[in-house]
Formats: sequence, structure tokens, C-alpha cells
Amino acid sequence: MRIIRKRNIIRNLNVAFPGLDQAAVDRRVLAIVDNLSRVVAEISHLGAFARGEEGTRIDIEGLEYLIPGVPSIFVGAHLSNWEIAGTGLARHLGGLNTIYSPIGIPEIDKLLVVFRGESGANYLERNLASIKTVYSGMEAGKGVALLIDRRIDGGEPVNFFGRATATTSLPAKLAIRFNAPIVPVDAKRVTARHFIVTLFPPIMAKDFPGPERVGAMTQAVMDAIERSIQRSPDTWFCGQTRWKIPKVKKPAMEPA
Repeated sequence: MRIIRKRNIIRNLNVAFPGLDQAAVDRRVLAIVDNLSRVVAEISHLGAFARGEEGTRIDIEGLEYLIPGVPSIFVGAHLSNWEIAGTGLARHLGGLNTIYSPIGIPEIDKLLVVFRGESGANYLERNLASIKTVYSGMEAGKGVALLIDRRIDGGEPVNFFGRATATTSLPAKLAIRFNAPIVPVDAKRVTARHFIVTLFPPIMAKDFPGPERVGAMTQAVMDAIERSIQRSPDTWFCGQTRWKIPKVKKPAMEPA
């Protein structure tokens, strides 16, 4: 499995930003690969960021959007260094659950487990047992961080950059179950050792009454994710297919 699929990045950029010419797409692809290279270099220092060592610094803006005594559901995209954003939140909150999907390369996944283990966040591989851990954590007052810009086959139907796709409905279901805020998160790299994590106004279950509230809330969450990507498109790691590609049926062969 290749981590960087240039074909997928180009396809996703063309869907999300249809006004770009080929030269602009090529420049953006290079910027995305450059950012990913920085993420790879920085991830081995998650422990230093968690402890504030080696001159590292994580500032958090928008803390007024957190509700005292209520666990938050943080949602973001694969932007800037999403790992350090989670590290900063875990340090501020004294712990945090976060769900991840393995890359699929055993040697790299083992290293990531080691590096993430020093971040202060509790990383959970995406499966049913992890979902149960997230629910029990919310009951105990522990928040959760989720990256939700990936397509989830069989997930909640949403509109993303003007195209139909599907994503996880977990943030909405958690918000309804625990009356907890869904807080969109952005991270910005100031330098290799200095990041600013920005929290945005929360999405609250009480603002979405009615039988279709899960779908409506999930759409609101994806709208927030879309705005985050539009603010920082050059750091959006979109190496996986975000929109399903229709299969072209081959014409039937005429009988001889």
C-alpha cells in the first residue's frame, strides 16, 4: 500500500477546486507532499510537544467554546499536522481518546504506535471495540478527537464540496447521547516547533431537533470540515478517494 497516491490527490483536488488549472493543481500537489513530509518528520517528536520540550510550543485558541464538565467531540481533517493538534488538546484536557485507521504497512504502523504513545492521547484502532471505549470514555468525562474527511462506505450521506459522499455519523450520535459539543478544530504550523490549534464555535444537538437530526448534524459537521480545507488547501492530505468513482459499464458484445 502506497501512502502517497498522486492520482487520488489530483482527482480530489479537481473535485473540490474545479476552477484550478493544471499548473495550479501541480503546485498544490507539491505543497501537499511537502506538508506530509513535515508531518512525518514532526511525528517522532510528539512526546516533546506533549511535554513542551526541545523548544516546542502549542497554543490553543478558542478555549471559550469548551463547556466545563462536559466532554467535547473534536472534529478535523487531515490538515497541517493533525497529530500535533491532538497532542495539544490531550495535554490541555489531561487525556483524550482518538480513533485512527492503520496505514497498512506493518513497519510504519508499529513506529506510529510508539510515537503516538507519547502524545498523551489514547489512540484506538478503528473497530467496534474502540467505539465502545469512546462511549465509556465520554461517560467518564473524556473527550474524543476524530478526523472525518475520509469517505466511509455505508456511512451517513452528505454533500461535500458539492458532491455526494458518505461519512461517519459518530460525532452526531455522541453529541445527541451525551449532550456534548462538536468542536471543529484547525491547526496551523507557525514553525516546525510552534503550532496554533484553533477551536471554532461548537455544533450542538439542541440546535437540530426532529427525526432527521443525525443527518442534519453530520452535514453541519462536514460543512465545517469543508471550510477548514478551504482555509488551508495546500496542507490537505487527500491521498485516498474521497468521492466514489462511478464504474463505467463496458458495452455488451454483439453476438457473432
